[in-house]
Amino acid sequence: NHRALRSQLAKLRAAGLEVTYFVMPEYSKWFRGRDGLDAIRDEVTVLEMDDPVRYPDLFQFAFYFDQSHVTRPGAYAVSYLLADAYAETRK
Repeated sequence: NHRALRSQLAKLRAAGLEVTYFVMPEYSKWFRGRDGLDAIRDEVTVLEMDDPVRYPDLFQFAFYFDQSHVTRPGAYAVSYLLADAYAETRK
């Protein structure tokens, strides 16, 4: 929820950390805790990779053990696209 995310964000920033939230791709209907992301979206970078239209390469069935856990090839695919997405936020 947004209250928990705000609390977490405040603690991380107080520790001097730069925060980026990352939403993993998955086949479930709704990411647990996603409702809080809208409340902090203007305050922190949120990288959402759970959109099969935007990231179709991440939604190959061979990349998943189950609806939300990736295989080794899936982990490689996610990490490369995540690195690119993060780099784009730093331009």
